[in-house]
Amino acid sequence: MNFRLSTIRRILNLDLADHNAALLWGARKVGKTTLLCQRFPRAARYDLSDTALRTRLLLRPSLLREELLACLPQLVVIEEIQEGDRV
Repeated sequence: MNFRLSTIRRILNLDLADHNAALLWGARKVGKTTLLCQRFPRAARYDLSDTALRTRLLLRPSLLREELLACLPQLVVIEEIQEGDRV
């Protein structure tokens, strides 16, 4: 069998203009990251599944704040922040 993956158009209103924070969660591999990348291509991104990045921030938590204050992005996306499902 030959399966072809296709893009599914997702409809989700993510109006963050009047909010300081938002949380997007769901099952693995459903397109959360893809949706955020498409909807907010200029956002500063921190993917905590990147071991090197996670280690840097664990060793020096103030680094996140320092980096964000240096570039003042309009939006910051932090991914993979959950701890409960780690094996």
